[in-house]
Amino acid sequence: MSAPKINITIPTYNREKTILRCLESSIHQSYSNTTITIVDDGSADSTLETIRPYLEDESITYIKLACNVGTANAKNVSILLSDFDAITFHDSYDYFYRHNVAEQARVLFFVKPTYYPRLNYIREYMLEHGSDFDVVTCAFHLKDKRGNVHLLGEDRIIHVECFFPNLVRDYKTSNVWDWILINNALFQKRTFEMLGGYANTIE
Repeated sequence: MSAPKINITIPTYNREKTILRCLESSIHQSYSNTTITIVDDGSADSTLETIRPYLEDESITYIKLACNVGTANAKNVSILLSDFDAITFHDSYDYFYRHNVAEQARVLFFVKPTYYPRLNYIREYMLEHGSDFDVVTCAFHLKDKRGNVHLLGEDRIIHVECFFPNLVRDYKTSNVWDWILINNALFQKRTFEMLGGYANTIE
């Protein structure tokens, strides 16, 4: 049985100065069965010229949108046009640890959840309604303008119904670092088959 196919989508808009670092870190993920879709959201800079040498790789697809539609809709384009069992989104100004996708895929496809009695949920309901994961998030490092690095999202266990609004806060205005990053979460394909794509909002 082959490994599930994972698509790494990179939505980008005028990021010629950062996209190569993101693309390189996505290409060099240790997980074996990945494809990459770059959705250029109407960039007016030299993004295409910057990445053109990489487009000879058949596992990398480049889509240029005629106008800027925003990151949410750019992601939706990839969801509609890409072939995948699971999909993740790598922002073009971020870069990723080599085993990021592999570790997420291990949990998404090969690990059954363990339910802890102290968590606030109805254990019997969870067990009766299946034990597969739909979304896997992970901790990440955020580097602020002063060069300080913050570890966020560590040891986070949540259910989808808790995604918003409780765990997402503006780090610029809040001292409570209690939010999760879904920009590099790994989603089962069925998540979007059931719910559709992103609403037209950055969140």
